[in-house]
Amino acid sequence: MAGAFLANFGSLQSGLLSNLGSGVVYARHVRRLNGLIAAIEAQQARLTG
Repeated sequence: MAGAFLANFGSLQSGLLSNLGSGVVYARHVRRLNGLIAAIEAQQARLTG
């Protein structure tokens, strides 16, 4: 909430920005996990022929 004071935002705007930031981080993690899953599945497919 320190950003609310520095940027002269209200608590609603500050909360929305915080949630948006959390969503961006979550989406990045989802993409990384999906990439790892795809790599593991491809490796398993190569190993099993």
